Amino acid sequence: MDFQDRLIVAMGDSLAAGEGSPDKPGLYNTSENWKGEIRRTGTVKPVLWESPQCHRSKISGPARAAKSLENRHTSVTFISAACSGAQLWHLIDTRYAGREEIFGSLPPQTDAIKAAVGLRGRPIDALLIAVGLNDLHFSTIIENCSTNWKGGNCVAKPACWPGGTLFGKYIPPDMIGKHLDCHGSGGIADQIKALPAKFGALATALKLKLPTARSVYLTGYPSNVFKGGACGSLHFNGVGISAGEAAQMHGWGLQLTQMISNESGRHGWKKPVDLGPLFDSHSYCAGWNGKLLPPGPNGWFTTYEWSWRTQGDKFGTAHPNAAGHVAYGNAFRRAISFR
Repeated sequence: MDFQDRLIVAMGDSLAAGEGSPDKPGLYNTSENWKGEIRRTGTVKPVLWESPQCHRSKISGPARAAKSLENRHTSVTFISAACSGAQLWHLIDTRYAGREEIFGSLPPQTDAIKAAVGLRGRPIDALLIAVGLNDLHFSTIIENCSTNWKGGNCVAKPACWPGGTLFGKYIPPDMIGKHLDCHGSGGIADQIKALPAKFGALATALKLKLPTARSVYLTGYPSNVFKGGACGSLHFNGVGISAGEAAQMHGWGLQLTQMISNESGRHGWKKPVDLGPLFDSHSYCAGWNGKLLPPGPNGWFTTYEWSWRTQGDKFGTAHPNAAGHVAYGNAFRRAISFR
């Protein structure tokens, strides 16, 4: 009988890590102020993660895909270095504190996987990567739009995000260490233009550090997350993510998906797994059940309220929930081929 052990590796950001879908959800007491901002007031049961530093879950989409490949003829070894909040440089050559800096900073993800499998170690049968969205500072865009009291374009040129302009020159976040109020260059259009060079650097890093990777699969992100506008605290008293702002986010998300597809072709990677159409009818408000209940079965995203309730923080907001990660894992499973 022919028996095989496959090695599946995951790298990337919160999507690959499983942010919004912890191994075991916690239970937290919360309060909400007049602006719709939620804070944790007590802990009933703490959340459990495979990696608390990275908010990495054993039930993420990549982990589910790897497990689903097992059968009586095939075992699967799954390794993940994915970390919530990671940008492209954190896969290539830059250390990262993680979502919660617990044990000091983490090595670049390609270095972490290299150490785990060895430069000339066993072949990586499938390398699953989700990265690029944080390079556009999308979480800050969501936060700015959900507290968009003064109007203005909160999508194309957020008023405040990590990095900005100083005397006309773009200053990246790792050089200033904190938010810098700014307008102008460094907006989302400029960040998208910078992606090809970053993906080129990633391709070089993979060839040098992980030369045994047989197949590389990138992920396209769900782009129409707030279809029709947000709900709950993200649209508090009619202020927040409007249908128009949601449409703008969708447009930029489509551009990112196209960029990921182009870069996959340019570097000889497999056709990306496009989650956009899969999630389109399961948007943020599709399963809205009110602030005190989890989304219904048609909702595949963790709400702001439910993130605070089950994780004790805001970071799970607008990330796939357990149902979303089941769909994500199935999409990867259908894409992976060992031929």
